[in-house]
Amino acid sequence: EGMDTLLGEVAWSLDDRLLMACEGNNLKIYDSMSVTLLHNLGAYQQHTGMLCLRPHPSIENLVLTTGTGGNVVVWDCVRGRVVKTWRTGSAINDVQFSKNGQHICA
Repeated sequence: EGMDTLLGEVAWSLDDRLLMACEGNNLKIYDSMSVTLLHNLGAYQQHTGMLCLRPHPSIENLVLTTGTGGNVVVWDCVRGRVVKTWRTGSAINDVQFSKNGQHICA
C-alpha cells in the first residue's frame, strides 16, 4: 500500500514482527515480513499530527504516541485499540517510557 502523506517516526516492535509508523494523524501498523498493513489507528483518536512514537521497553504490543493536539496515547498495536489517553491541552513533542516501562514522561 502506498503512503499518501508525510511519514513521521518509525519503530520496530520488540520482536521485530511489527513495523509502526506515524503517518499524518495516524499510527500505521505493518507486518514487517509481508509489509501488509494490519491496522490504521488514530483518526478517531483526535491526534492532529503525530509527532512521536515510542515502543514499550518490555511489553511488545504497547506503544506510546504524542501529537500536536496534546494527547498522549498508549496503543495496543496487536489488537488495534487504545489502552489509555491523557489530554494535556498543548502539543507534546516527545514522550518516553522509563527503563522499566512503569512510568512515562512527556
